[in-house]
Amino acid sequence: MKKILTTIIIFCMFAGLSLLSDEEKICFAITPFIPLTESAEAENAGTTASSILENDFSSGKWFEFRKSGELQSFIDDLSLAQAGIGDENALLAKGKSLQIKYLTVGSVAKFGNHYEIDSRSVNIDNWGIMHSSGCSAIDVESACNFINKDVEITLTREDLEKKEKETANLPVIAVSRFEEGNLDAQNAGYGGAFSEVLNSELGARSNISAIERTHLKSVIDAKEIEMCGIYGSGTDKAFSERGIQYRVDGEIKIFPSSICIRYKVSSTAEERTVYMGFSEIGSLNGIRPLARKIAQEIEDAINNKIGTLQIKTQPNSAEILIDGQPSGKSPLIISLVKGQHTIQASYPGYERSDISITLEPSRVTEKIITLERISTEIYDQAVNLEQRKDWNGAVAKYDAYINRYNTSGDVNRAVYRKGHIQLLYLNDAQGALATFESLVKRYPDSETRAEAYFGIARSYKSLNDSGNLKKTLEILYQKFPNEIATEEAGYVFGGRY
Repeated sequence: MKKILTTIIIFCMFAGLSLLSDEEKICFAITPFIPLTESAEAENAGTTASSILENDFSSGKWFEFRKSGELQSFIDDLSLAQAGIGDENALLAKGKSLQIKYLTVGSVAKFGNHYEIDSRSVNIDNWGIMHSSGCSAIDVESACNFINKDVEITLTREDLEKKEKETANLPVIAVSRFEEGNLDAQNAGYGGAFSEVLNSELGARSNISAIERTHLKSVIDAKEIEMCGIYGSGTDKAFSERGIQYRVDGEIKIFPSSICIRYKVSSTAEERTVYMGFSEIGSLNGIRPLARKIAQEIEDAINNKIGTLQIKTQPNSAEILIDGQPSGKSPLIISLVKGQHTIQASYPGYERSDISITLEPSRVTEKIITLERISTEIYDQAVNLEQRKDWNGAVAKYDAYINRYNTSGDVNRAVYRKGHIQLLYLNDAQGALATFESLVKRYPDSETRAEAYFGIARSYKSLNDSGNLKKTLEILYQKFPNEIATEEAGYVFGGRY
């Protein structure tokens, strides 16, 4: 696949936008969009898209159509400059002599019957994206119709003037490259397509200034060479020298049931990661919504609203709750608002860990949590005392075990054994009832939940509380119809109570 096919919609203006009269229009020209995949290139989808847009744009209210051939020399020089061969200053001067101020670059990717088409209008003085529009569609024509309608509504002199003013003092960011991390991703060509989609979504944000990535081809290629280990460093400096404060890159992997995307934002001046994330989607239909979500996160991160929390645990795959909400299993990367947060990590057979962290904006905060394995020594002592019929001693040891590991769900068995002894051997039905009820409340998903309800029922039976006994048995029969404890309750209480 050809890497570079210049895709341009050229907007020509005789003076600054603020000096244009109401009657003057924006001049433009259109050349084929860049095909990003072999299938898009094979069916000449870039040329098809540009032909449709050329026809639609030429009749637009704000545009004066110019034939692309009139500017072919400039287009050829632009291709050389993007490849790192031409003189960018000479190109800029030539653009001004041709009264060119804005360009629109675009791309087409095709995956099966799915198209991703993007169009971005840029200021050639600084290559900042002034307007972007993208669409996912099942054919090129419908995507172009959407882009045309969006341009008709939102790309006016007033919109451009406003964007110029808004972006003048905003943080500047550029999309470097999303690498294909496995063979399936390489064969599909998802990396280039996602880079383009994200570039468009960043260009649509209002609190950051995104740079057009086709202008950075030579720098991006150099970064890829550096990543292969051919030479040492310096490409972040090249981004920084162009006034780009932040760089986005990432990796895409394709699996049978998901598309996995890792991404990070680096400060080009400080050469450090300021934000990172990981997301999964089920199909291509989720690529553009995901890019929009990531663009929002990046905007918030750069503007000091959120930070990144990276959690690792020993052992891996611990359940993580953040501020009381289930957040997945470790290792985990998640974006959170800046400030104080609580983290809870738990794993079967280990003590639960509860910690507090302060998340700083525009930084990656890494937390490694080492969980302590639960010792069975005290529990084994309680079992030994129970076998020797030392009921009070066994209860005391179970209490010691419960108090020592009270945050872990693994103590549910000890709670049940304690209630069992209280009910059957210490004639303490009230104490047993309290123990069994605490088990149900504190460990509702434990393996002993059915046994606990059976224990509660037997406690109510001993206390001659037939009303609560009936309610408890109904819960047992309805929620746990196939448990051994439920079957035993049927024998003890004669089926449904």
